[in-house]
Amino acid sequence: MDGLRAIAVLAVVAHHVVKYGHASVASLMDRVLLQGHHGVELFFVISGFCLSWPVLARVQAAGAASFDIAAYGAKRLVRILPPFYIAIAVFAVLGFERVPLHDVVLQALFVDKGTHLLNPSFWSLPVEFRWYLLFPLALLLWVRSARAFLSVVVLLFVLGQTRAMSTDLAALPAFMLGIVAAGIHVRGWKAWPALPLFAVAAFLAFAQTSSSDSGQDTSALWEVSMFLLVVAAGAVPFVRSLLSAAPIVLVGAASYSIYLFHDLGIGYAEQWHWGRWGAAAAGVGIGLVMWMLAERPLMQSRVRAALIAPLKTVLQRCFKFTGLPASIPPSLLAGARQSKPAPVLWPQHVLSPEPFSSAPLP
Repeated sequence: MDGLRAIAVLAVVAHHVVKYGHASVASLMDRVLLQGHHGVELFFVISGFCLSWPVLARVQAAGAASFDIAAYGAKRLVRILPPFYIAIAVFAVLGFERVPLHDVVLQALFVDKGTHLLNPSFWSLPVEFRWYLLFPLALLLWVRSARAFLSVVVLLFVLGQTRAMSTDLAALPAFMLGIVAAGIHVRGWKAWPALPLFAVAAFLAFAQTSSSDSGQDTSALWEVSMFLLVVAAGAVPFVRSLLSAAPIVLVGAASYSIYLFHDLGIGYAEQWHWGRWGAAAAGVGIGLVMWMLAERPLMQSRVRAALIAPLKTVLQRCFKFTGLPASIPPSLLAGARQSKPAPVLWPQHVLSPEPFSSAPLP
């Protein structure tokens, strides 16, 4: 999974290197690199996969599982907020955009409508955050009725072609397909055809994509492509081996920080005329440094536990005040018990419910 995260973030970096370099997109290579912003959709699929896997594996093994919504929410906040707030502070001081204070506050609260962002890459964080709110319901729907779940995905794809389209509506199928990918692997289905199907879907997605992409759009074909790539990563041994190489695992472990900070490195590299490779190295490099200095220390188990505990208490009190349940009981998250447990394809720290891994260095 860290290897997939590395592919996603390196694709986004490549997109911005080409975009910020104002290069002609007439060449095939530039057109391919410019489509790297679809790495965000890969991140979305990975999020759905990693958040749902632990619960689906328990359902597979025992026939039912509980889901602590308050604990889930506290873990999400602790995982996402500290690096994001550090990035906001760094871009407010060193970034290229001069943003009014009220816009800084709004994006810190994930309010993105009409908000002037310090960093264009921040656009996906509010979408991800809103997906977290829907995830427990999506997971419940998948466990209770896979057919109904897939019907919703198809309906979302259809609505995406109408005037009902919005950024959240267009991105939601990617998250939901991540849950489907986890369900496929939990059941141990033979999914090797996902690799050739990914190649076909990616080719068709590229063929129908305009060379003038804004970098903030999604499409059904790209989302399906990223879903098939995630499925293939676990189903095809040689792909899994390639994605498990130490350097790519390291980049994947730092992918959240690279995503948050790479624009700053690329921007300064462009000013200093370092060229494409220099800009890419600067973008990845600053992300790795920030991961080591800021993100990774905060993700140590003792620090995380100390941050999660009070947030969980606050969320439990909020649920109690509203009268809403703070967890989903096993009676609702129940499915047919399987004769074999979920296959172990990756180390447990990678399969933990994190959209961006805090894995130890290889």
